[in-house]
Amino acid sequence: ETTSFTIETIIKLVNNSLEHAKGGVFAGIGVILLLYTVILLFSDIENSFNRIWGVKKGRSIQRRAVDYFALILLLPIFAVLNYSLTALIQASTGPFDKFSYILDPVVTQVLNFLPFLVMIITLTLLYRFMPNTKVKWASALIGGIVGGVAIQLFQMIYLNGQLWIAKYNAIYGAFAAIPLLLLWVQMSWFIVLIGAELSYSAQNVRKFSFDRETKNISRRFRDFFTIMIASVIVRRFAEGETPLTADQISMKCKIPIKLTNDIIDELHKLQVILPTPTPDDDRVMAYQPALDINLLTVNDLIEQIDKEGSEDFLIDVEGDFARHWNALMHTRMSVYESPSDIMLKDL
Repeated sequence: ETTSFTIETIIKLVNNSLEHAKGGVFAGIGVILLLYTVILLFSDIENSFNRIWGVKKGRSIQRRAVDYFALILLLPIFAVLNYSLTALIQASTGPFDKFSYILDPVVTQVLNFLPFLVMIITLTLLYRFMPNTKVKWASALIGGIVGGVAIQLFQMIYLNGQLWIAKYNAIYGAFAAIPLLLLWVQMSWFIVLIGAELSYSAQNVRKFSFDRETKNISRRFRDFFTIMIASVIVRRFAEGETPLTADQISMKCKIPIKLTNDIIDELHKLQVILPTPTPDDDRVMAYQPALDINLLTVNDLIEQIDKEGSEDFLIDVEGDFARHWNALMHTRMSVYESPSDIMLKDL
């Protein structure tokens, strides 16, 4: 009996150890998957904001680790605080109803405004720091106010609707909980993107001239703007001046900011220019030549633009379509080898 008791005790200890070990492993895997999901979510949010702001390059891995860790710590606090305040205020049996006869009307209004304030602060910080570019506080605040108020109003409607359905019918309320939650998430994200668009518009309102025309810009005018931007960057370098950012180039050349960013990205891919962090904010890039400025000419730039991209197609340019190809190349070579070639630094 003693031996049997000892064996049973040992088996129980082993089973308990295995259960704890499995629980720890599963918990660790769960935490890793959760962190991975959160990082992917923040990455998608950053990419969406970067597209709105016309930023082609995201944060570095080191910068993402620091910024995302800060968001993981702060955003849940703001979210729980906002949701709790909204639920307490919206609930008919909330603490503010019990003591409303004691609280001063002004204090009551302040308490009712707190959820709006929390949401406005949250979105303002998100619009200010999430895009991989410099966003002015005033621009971020405009988007934060509009987006924060809109999300808070929609959240109040969502909570009231959820409570009403639950009171009306417990079964239908349980079935409606998930669809209503998904609707709230979808609409909240839609409002966040609208707020980001407003922040971008507020900061770049003076740069929207001819913005509609840039979507249907002609080939030669795009080449003209490309030469203009490249020459500005090269001349700044030749004169020993500090390199300009995309915003500064946009203002100097009077070109819409989105078109400026597109052309700068094209010049970077052609390895004509290189980005360099600005002293004030390493998220904001200035641009300088990547090649010897004494070798950068208008003809060479046009030739590089023409050759950008893939030419790997199943077509015989030396067979049935040789005449078409030769006609094009004859026209192009007359430009590439023009004797009146001009240096970009001399423009």
